[in-house]
Amino acid sequence: MAMRETTTGTHGGAGALALTLVLLVLPATGAATPRVADAKRLALQPSDLPSSARRTSEKSNRSARLPGGGRGHAYATTFQFPAGRKRELVTVLVIAAQSDATARAVHAQLVTEAKRAPGAVAVRLRSYGAGQFAWLNGRVGLGEAQADILVLQGAVVWGVGVSTDPTASDFGFTRPQAVAELSKYAGKQRRRVGTG
Repeated sequence: MAMRETTTGTHGGAGALALTLVLLVLPATGAATPRVADAKRLALQPSDLPSSARRTSEKSNRSARLPGGGRGHAYATTFQFPAGRKRELVTVLVIAAQSDATARAVHAQLVTEAKRAPGAVAVRLRSYGAGQFAWLNGRVGLGEAQADILVLQGAVVWGVGVSTDPTASDFGFTRPQAVAELSKYAGKQRRRVGTG
């Protein structure tokens, strides 16, 4: 099954875009994946965002081959909405695996890649789940930060990224703004996944 992609506009800064790009490298298989949660239903929904938010991209792979030999359903979407003088982007990634072990392998690979990203600076947030890794990137000292988080909840790996429109002259968040926005949407995403 090939990756389905719909794009209706510009999305993502470097951090948020990194979460969606992971779906492009997950090879697909021909068979549907049995007994796996619907990743799209576990992801943030339009009702979790301001009423002006619109979806600017959507990617889904219902039979992704995951690290460790497992399979799962991978889904990512980006929403964009006005936020003061900026246009905020919230990117969500959800990977529902067949087993907790497969989810742990996926999570470990994604966290390793995130830690290696140029300019990534780890940041502490309240706990949203096991193996949580949150980071800022961009030019944090200049108020051009973006923020991302990856979390493992049972057989589900999820990530949220917040950034602003990279084509705008007033790009990025200050560190406190990035942490506040990430915390807001990470909390909502955690509630969507529940206990995994």
